[in-house]
Amino acid sequence: MKLPRNVACFRVCIGLCLFAAYGISASSLLGAPLRESDLKLTARLRPAGAKLSHDVRISKGPNGSRYLEISLSNKTGSDLNVDGLSLEFPWLLKVSGDLLVSSGGTVMNYWPGQIADPSSKKENIESGTYLMARQDGGFSLVGFLTWNTFWSKLRFEGGRVKISADGEGRVVRAGETVRLEKLWLADGPDWQDLLFAYADEIAREQQVKLKPQPNFVGWSTWDYYGRDWTAKNVTDNLDVLKRIVPAANLLQIDGGWWPARGDFMSVRKNLQPDGMKELASRIRQAGLKAGIHFDGMRGDRGSAVAREHPDFFLHDQEGRMISEPQPNNDGDRLDNTYFDFSNPAALDYTREVARNMRRNWGYDYIKIDFLVYGINEDIQKRALHGDASRRITPHNPSLTSVERLRLALKAWRQGMGEDAYFLACSAPFGPVFGIADGLRTGPDIFPNFNFYRLCSEANASAFYLHGRVVWNDADYHVVRGKVDEDKSLVRNPAKSGGNLSLNEAEMWSRYVGLFGGTKLNSDNLGLLRAERKKLFQEAAALPSCSRYVPLDFWNHARDRHDSFHVMLGEAADGVYLAFFNWSDDARTYAAAGTSTENLPALLVGEAQSSFREGTWTVHLSARHSAIYRFSQGTHFDAVRKALRIE
Repeated sequence: MKLPRNVACFRVCIGLCLFAAYGISASSLLGAPLRESDLKLTARLRPAGAKLSHDVRISKGPNGSRYLEISLSNKTGSDLNVDGLSLEFPWLLKVSGDLLVSSGGTVMNYWPGQIADPSSKKENIESGTYLMARQDGGFSLVGFLTWNTFWSKLRFEGGRVKISADGEGRVVRAGETVRLEKLWLADGPDWQDLLFAYADEIAREQQVKLKPQPNFVGWSTWDYYGRDWTAKNVTDNLDVLKRIVPAANLLQIDGGWWPARGDFMSVRKNLQPDGMKELASRIRQAGLKAGIHFDGMRGDRGSAVAREHPDFFLHDQEGRMISEPQPNNDGDRLDNTYFDFSNPAALDYTREVARNMRRNWGYDYIKIDFLVYGINEDIQKRALHGDASRRITPHNPSLTSVERLRLALKAWRQGMGEDAYFLACSAPFGPVFGIADGLRTGPDIFPNFNFYRLCSEANASAFYLHGRVVWNDADYHVVRGKVDEDKSLVRNPAKSGGNLSLNEAEMWSRYVGLFGGTKLNSDNLGLLRAERKKLFQEAAALPSCSRYVPLDFWNHARDRHDSFHVMLGEAADGVYLAFFNWSDDARTYAAAGTSTENLPALLVGEAQSSFREGTWTVHLSARHSAIYRFSQGTHFDAVRKALRIE
């Protein structure tokens, strides 16, 4: 195939074969060794005919794993632009009929982890974190360890891995060296160990210093009130919260406190002059930490900061500020703009925003949202609608959107300080690792069964990150039905709980209680029926698991609605086994690998169980759940390796 003139193609010669991987023999190795002619690197550069020199390094990792690092240097004597990069190499020694591929979650809102049968999957199998193959009883994984420069994706195609990196027109100065994202490749007989090892590699590479597990329990404004909350709504719910969950320790104020999006140093009129500082003081006086939310990557064209500092926001090549119309719930129209954090002045501003919230206003828990809006690919689709004639042109063209996002993340951390809790929301996963404490892994919750499934699938598929790289957050606890609502409910029909049944609400309560991370109810607590208040009390009383794993990992996640049914978790007081029947029919789950002597005891739920001929069965009605607890002294690792679920 003849390449366009502006495409430089390199075949990189690598002569290294590694077979010892997690103790399995070379004959059972799934991952193909990289040989001299296996690695193909292609770069789309400007001007036409430009070239980059390359350096490749393959090194040994633990247990026979391999690291792959590639750097590109501009030795031409003049600047050039990178429009795109691709890397391709053989991954699997063979592709058989029983092959399944797991693709790791990449972005909270619309890119969760999924599992696919390549023989029947029509869409691309791709990920911005990892791919893992299951075949012939063994497993092979390839994953990124860095997300420093280029927005990159792994794609599976017929046993090969194809990596694409959006160059975004990045300027590479004469004499400058840039690096592709570092890869880790490993094989092993146990998929859980492989994913946990991958998380450990990320933590090592990103120098993660994870805070002790947070045990936040409390309430937030967002899901019931949206942006239309009042100070009285906050204090009223605070009073109810302290009555129904005396141990509550966090109240988080979500969006809508600003006068216009982007004006994050001031507050809206009905909170002036010191409303946010006053609310934080009231929350802290009640014995809780105060939490706050703001939009990290978005502003509003009508904001004071956009009028006074248009250079803080991204423009196209014609100098036009990039914006996107957005209808609001109250009928007003916003024009979203996008911060340009390649501008040092914009970085100074956002650092001061975080510092002011933490040090002046008194918020200890800071949730920074819409982080994926900092990635060029997302802006191009969302605001420019794929119009190739308009190019995003940052203040400093020598920085990609990933680099700009990383600068912003570090500025926020500097501003809020290491002692604050930083929750990254609507985020591309990789770039926040090593900087944020918590990561929203589930999409925005709504009070309906469908979203319970969506959020649990996304959160559970990211199990390997929890407690190793970040603390996962599945989103708010919401259990209201229509009778638990009044006119103050946000003007969004999807936010009504409708006829949400108690057993459906129980499922989300139990999931959030064990595996959801931070437990913040976001209903109108004063209106909740007693039975629904009790659900929050039960969720708050359950111990948050420091580790968990979906035992039926390979049986589900075929799409976003196909959530896992059997979760094993480890908490401070023991090991828990939870069953969630997300289907519309009754189900019986068969578990091998246990005995009558070490069967767990039913903690909550209506389930029927029996043990016969070495198999323990649990029967659940449709849309019901049950939680079991193992006896004291049970080891999580022993159980997760022994139990086999059908």
